[in-house]
Amino acid sequence: MRLLYWGEALGALTLIAQCPPTIELCGFVFGQRGGEGSRRLATYLKSQSLQIPRWYHPDQSQSDVKQALKSTQPDLIAVAYYPELLSQDTCSIAPCIGVHPSDLPKWRGDDPTYWTIREQATHTAICVHLLTPTLNAGPLLTREEVKLRPRETGGSLAKRLEQRAYQVLASTITELHQSSHQLQDLLKKAIPQHGVPSEAPLLAADDLEIDWSLPVNEVDAAVRAAAPRPCAFSGMGRELMIIHRGRPVQKQHPLYIPIGQALIDHDQCLIRCADGYFRLEDVTIGRRRLKGYELAQLLRG
Repeated sequence: MRLLYWGEALGALTLIAQCPPTIELCGFVFGQRGGEGSRRLATYLKSQSLQIPRWYHPDQSQSDVKQALKSTQPDLIAVAYYPELLSQDTCSIAPCIGVHPSDLPKWRGDDPTYWTIREQATHTAICVHLLTPTLNAGPLLTREEVKLRPRETGGSLAKRLEQRAYQVLASTITELHQSSHQLQDLLKKAIPQHGVPSEAPLLAADDLEIDWSLPVNEVDAAVRAAAPRPCAFSGMGRELMIIHRGRPVQKQHPLYIPIGQALIDHDQCLIRCADGYFRLEDVTIGRRRLKGYELAQLLRG
């Protein structure tokens, strides 16, 4: 089997390590230059004297690009974390599959891990699916459930799912290759997605302002979903406050404090939400990064 890979260098390294040598990587199409694993990949290719064609975010509408991609003669195209949809011309070269870090059809789109945590899910999944003109809507070849960890952030979940997604994609490709059936016959057995689709758009940093009128668990989910970057934010007096970390408090406090106002309790700075308080544990105000107790001391004066 000849495989044309679209994605990141780390994914290419995983395919090289986990797919059998009878799967020939006939080309790499990267979404960017550099990135995690790029030096290791270059070193490996040089050490093995492998002259595998490489492209960096090519314009798929250009005739010379179309011809060059077609000349790799792939039996299968695999996509993982590529920053744009493959064109119809590209998809006509060979059957195309992609991996997505969500429990499809939930959280189709560019930022599924943010929305997984924001909606307080306890589980998600990694899905390998056929590519279709609609983003992340193709029938499923593989679904592996993933349980979220306590206090997981958007960043930690994204990293964990990415690493596993490359492995699941490699396993799926290997299974397709090793089957005695024709590849097209196997792809026809993919299972259509079931359930109500939900979107997972990538939010701009300016859209991550905390609404303190929400229940405290929703505030907590919004903070964790945006961490460690770009992070949720709010106003603190006349300053912008970037919230790196916090959590709901278990202790009962009076609810006569106006929503969005701070309550200093010993060495803690608490913000009133709809049904309780959120404790600020790590914030940046102006150019100063402060722990929760430092913020409490500052506000206490």
